[in-house]
Amino acid sequence: NFIYGGDLGWRDIGSFVKHQGYDKVEGKLSIFNNINKNKKTDFFHPWGIYDEYLFEHIYNKLNSGKQPKFIFALTTNNHPPYVVPKHYHSQTLHLSKSLKNHLTGDLSLAKERFYSYQYAIDQVGIFLDKIKNSPLKDNTIVAITADNNTLDGIMRYDDNILFQSKNIPFLL
Repeated sequence: NFIYGGDLGWRDIGSFVKHQGYDKVEGKLSIFNNINKNKKTDFFHPWGIYDEYLFEHIYNKLNSGKQPKFIFALTTNNHPPYVVPKHYHSQTLHLSKSLKNHLTGDLSLAKERFYSYQYAIDQVGIFLDKIKNSPLKDNTIVAITADNNTLDGIMRYDDNILFQSKNIPFLL
């Protein structure tokens, strides 16, 4: 299964992926049509469906049927214009003086990026907690990575080549 939180027409990704050996290709509308919409009103951001619904959809797929599954998913939430659902409330975002001194761009834009990143990471954590607290924990492997660094382009590091590189998280 290939599951994309955005529109399958974006850069013709849906057509491309169909030729990569996936049995099923799904985008934001398929996700929307297959999730529990009770009491939820805010589903989409400018790039696609909010991450929490993509993860809900994946979790439901993992719980359906007995056959082994391979799911490759791409989220879209942590991209400009950095919009999160209205119902999301994060921990207080406090930027230390040291961190502020390393920011090279607009402080309000950096805060939007951090807030969006916090939402995306929270949703990954909620998804992983659901798996760890279910029978799926015994037979499910999850690998999570990113295609970019949230701080890329807005941070100046103290001449440390390691920090200047593309530090991309990878969780297995």
